[in-house]
Amino acid sequence: MNPLPPILAEILHLALLLAALPVLTGFLGWADARLAGRRGPGFIAPWRALRRLLRNQPVLAEEASPLFCHVPLARCAVLLAAAILVPSFARFMVLAPVADVLAIGGLLALARVSEILAAIDSGSGPGGAAAAHAIGRMALLEPAMLLVLFALAAMTGSTNLDAVSAALRDVPAGMGPVLILLGLAMAVMTLADHGRRPFAAPDAWQRDYSGRDLALIEIGDALRLLVWLNLIASLILPWGLVTAQAILDWPVGVLAWAAKIGTLAMGLALLAAGRAVLRPDRTRELLAGALLLGLLALVVLFAMTGGA
Repeated sequence: MNPLPPILAEILHLALLLAALPVLTGFLGWADARLAGRRGPGFIAPWRALRRLLRNQPVLAEEASPLFCHVPLARCAVLLAAAILVPSFARFMVLAPVADVLAIGGLLALARVSEILAAIDSGSGPGGAAAAHAIGRMALLEPAMLLVLFALAAMTGSTNLDAVSAALRDVPAGMGPVLILLGLAMAVMTLADHGRRPFAAPDAWQRDYSGRDLALIEIGDALRLLVWLNLIASLILPWGLVTAQAILDWPVGVLAWAAKIGTLAMGLALLAAGRAVLRPDRTRELLAGALLLGLLALVVLFAMTGGA
């Protein structure tokens, strides 16, 4: 087997991710404004603001600890690693052997833990409240994610993303209800985990950051959203994925991936149009719903397979 195509596919995958970030963020900002009855900024307007932030030196309090100073970069690096591991247009890229659903879940949890530590380390009242809210969110998000991952592993016999995606393409039609429930659970988790609109007012734990640090936080938010959308596209909607060795099929895979991400982004914008859904006090209700959907999917799965 030629080792070059998987390496080239991984490079193209990374390029697609970096190209999709400004388009996805700009589209969501534009769609949010249009659905609210406003004209809204252009697709690239938020990233002009990001470019200005990248040019500015961060201003931090004198008592800020090294942990607080390094959280934006570390969090962005962790989320970028998670984004690279989730396939976009092709399977069996060079990093496919380590692309495990449990690893993705762990990286997303690590990013959330870094946010909690930064909020606690800020020492402010709003930061402490933000940390308490994030801990409560994790208490529901992580079990919901584990239920979904366990259901996928039970259906396919593997936790490797490529193996799960390939197996779900040939899943029996009778498993459709399970996939629908899992897809709904992942959609709800996406909405709850990425509740803040792109380039909206910073969360409480982010308000002590500025300049390049705030830009890295915004990039991390966009990366996390792309990770969730890619997970849904590759696991729940696995059609259109090609193999890394089939170079001539790459354009088909890229177009299919772009269509799936665009459709999911439109659906996310429509769901987020209900302002009340994204209120902080509704996040736990959303995650409780995702937990119930994951549990129901497991019950239906075991009922269909007879507990085997």
